[in-house]
Amino acid sequence: MSRFFEPFENINESDGIINFSRDNANHLTVLRHSKGDIITVCDGAGIDYECEIQLISKNDAVVSILRRKKCESEPDFKITLFQALPKSDKMELIIQKSIELGVHKIIPVVTHNTVVRIKNNVNTKIQRYMKISETAAKQCNRGIIPNISSPVEFDTAIHMLAKKEASFVAYENAKLDSGINLMNIEADEIGIFIGPEGGFTAEEVEKCVLSKIKPVSLGKRILRTETAGIAALSTIVYSKEYRYALKKGDM
Repeated sequence: MSRFFEPFENINESDGIINFSRDNANHLTVLRHSKGDIITVCDGAGIDYECEIQLISKNDAVVSILRRKKCESEPDFKITLFQALPKSDKMELIIQKSIELGVHKIIPVVTHNTVVRIKNNVNTKIQRYMKISETAAKQCNRGIIPNISSPVEFDTAIHMLAKKEASFVAYENAKLDSGINLMNIEADEIGIFIGPEGGFTAEEVEKCVLSKIKPVSLGKRILRTETAGIAALSTIVYSKEYRYALKKGDM
């Protein structure tokens, strides 16, 4: 079933209709939808509306609300990925796959070994990242469009990360047997910091430790930056959703 995100102001629950934005109306026609088709509209805050198309044209569309429900695919916890900016178009892959896995927010970070510096057209780059976020969110039935923030400096990142209920920095020299892992996190506000291609410096890791951010190993092998975030998120999301399902009796 096709999925669209519409802002609150376009959703009129009292009248039972949703007025589509011009872009979404155009997308309906591109997908060859017609009057009477059933689609899903999400408000971007975790609520899904099953709707029937009543009016459709290239620039306008109106759908009637059949039923309202909470988005079932949205995680019950929030993970923020602090990702050191990688080279080339790797960030786009990281955004896409992280959103598929359930990340709540992504914060690009400039570290000592970061090669890329977004100096010009920052807003244009973030707009592109947000478009990728929206497309990925539609594809995997997310209830929100995860936010991609403007890049921040390292010190700002660790200040933000330290405020999370549970915070970790992926570090190749962390001990696998240290007792710190991503499998048994009780907190629901989680932050994970992934370094750039050249890794974190010893001084950066020391700063993280001083801010109570726990170094954690992702295994015996050194992973590429675009792989590390995916590995960390996969571990956290699967283990937490598995335990949530056990508690709810869904397994």
